[in-house]
Formats: sequence, C-alpha cells, structure tokens
Amino acid sequence: MKNLSMILLFMSMSYQFLGNCLCEYQVYHGLIAQAEIHIIKEEFPLALQAYQKAFSQSDGFAKDYINATTTAAKSNDTSQVFHFLEEAVKHGMPPKHFKRFGRGKLFQAYHPMAKWTWLKRNYDSLYSLSVPNPLILEQLKKSHQRDQRHRSFPFTLKIFDKVAQRKGDKDYTNLLAIIDSIGYPGQHLVGNAPYLAMAFYPLILMIHHKFPDGRESATRNKLFEEYCKGNLETKDMAWIIDRQNLINGQDEEYGTVFLRSIYNHHGMNRENYPPLFEHWDQDKINEVNKARMKLGLLTIEDASSLQKKGLFTGF
Repeated sequence: MKNLSMILLFMSMSYQFLGNCLCEYQVYHGLIAQAEIHIIKEEFPLALQAYQKAFSQSDGFAKDYINATTTAAKSNDTSQVFHFLEEAVKHGMPPKHFKRFGRGKLFQAYHPMAKWTWLKRNYDSLYSLSVPNPLILEQLKKSHQRDQRHRSFPFTLKIFDKVAQRKGDKDYTNLLAIIDSIGYPGQHLVGNAPYLAMAFYPLILMIHHKFPDGRESATRNKLFEEYCKGNLETKDMAWIIDRQNLINGQDEEYGTVFLRSIYNHHGMNRENYPPLFEHWDQDKINEVNKARMKLGLLTIEDASSLQKKGLFTGF
C-alpha cells in the first residue's frame, strides 16, 4: 500500500500540470483518497475526520457522502450518520442505495430513531434538491431516451445501428457545446436525480467518441478545468482520458479500464475489456500509480482493496 504522503507529494508536484496553484477539487479528492486509505486499514475514526475535512473544503459528491455515512456508523457517531445520510440524499443518493441502507445490519440500530423516520418521510423532497440545472437535465434525458429507443430495435436491422450511431455523434457534438458554454454536465450541474441511468449518458458519450480532430489538446485541457471546478469527478475524467488513449492506440494513463475489466464496473465485462494489467511490468505499474496520485486517486493496488470491501466507489 502506498503511503498517503506519496499521494500528497505527487499532488503538489502537479501544480503546473493543472495550473499555477493547487485547485480546490484537487485538494478535495486528495482528502477523499486519505479517507479511503484509512478505510482500507479499518481506521474508521481517522477516515471520518478526513471526510469531515473534505466536505468543509468543497461541496461533496453523493458517493463520498454515502461512504462517509458508513464510516460514521462504523465509528459509532450517530449524529454524523444522519448528517451525512441527509447530505447523501440531497446530493443524489439513488433510491436503491437508500433502501439498501435501510436493510443493512449496520444501520438497523438507527431504525427506531426519529431522525430515520424523518429521512424516510422526506426522502423525495430532499432528493429533488439534487437537480440544480433542470433544463440541461431534461435535454440530456430526451437525448438518452432517443438513444435507447434506437438501440432497442432488433439487432438484425442494421440500419438502426447506423441511426443510433449518427444520433450519438450528434449528441456528442451537442455535449461538447454544453461543456464549452456552462461546463461538464456532471453531478454538480445536473445532479443524479431523477433519471439515474441518464446521469451517465454524458460520460458514455465521452468514452465512446474520439476528441474532435484539431481540438484534442483543447478538449483535454477543458476537462481538467472542469475537474478543478468540481463539475467532473476525478475518476470519470481519468476514465475519459484512458479511453481516448486506447482509441488512439496508446496506453492508458490511469488504469481505469483495467480496473473496470476486473470488477465488471457499469456492466462492462472481461470479454470487452481484456485485463491489460497482466501485461504491464513493474515500471508501467509505477508509472500508472504516479499519474493516479497526481489526481488524488488511490494506487491500483489500493483501489482494488477498496472495491473488495464493497464501498460505493469508482476507480
């Protein structure tokens, strides 16, 4: 396991990489990485402190509030359990995850409490707060629905594959225009609710399309700007960059495709994404980990350990 100080060191070395100063969300993601390392070590009170510091630094992401809720429960901190759970719902905690918390043994002791009853009763109204830009969300929803309709036709009708491809290309062009005008439509701009499947549509478009010719560098730099603003989560940005590299016949930088091939993340399987990591030597592993730590991501090894613990996280 890499020492946390190494993550902070590489983050400080990447100032010039992202600008002349350490951007707000680079600090945030570094603190989240610190919390996750403590979770791997089962140092839950220390992990809780790291989450508290991260959320005081920046507005958090739903998955981080969800993990912080679990961490607070394992630290026997009742007030923080309910505080983080409420924030998780406000930031787009999906209904299925809220119900899972209700069924989990870890949270059964909280069920008789008035605050738990209040959260269940007010879930819908709290959840609605996670849609800060409903007009853009509605536009993305319609694009996603049309895409799904095209792809639902029988596979023998190849013409509809071409229609879906053309529609996806148009949606991708529109998405780039949205990114240029208001920013990347991630959780902080459009939220997760109320169309959770659709919330991944911008990411799906980004990983399946090549950056526009002649704008590769500008598009990449724009994504890093959105990362610094908190509009694009670091794990998603790393995945987009890795996919672009593979599309262009280059090696992935952050190992996100490998990690998804291992855990079938978002429905992807080993057949579609062979475990390239098996072909990397130690120098390549060290190079990937160095790049990951610049963004505040866990090392390949630590990310694998965290996923095995069943936390709600990406790679």
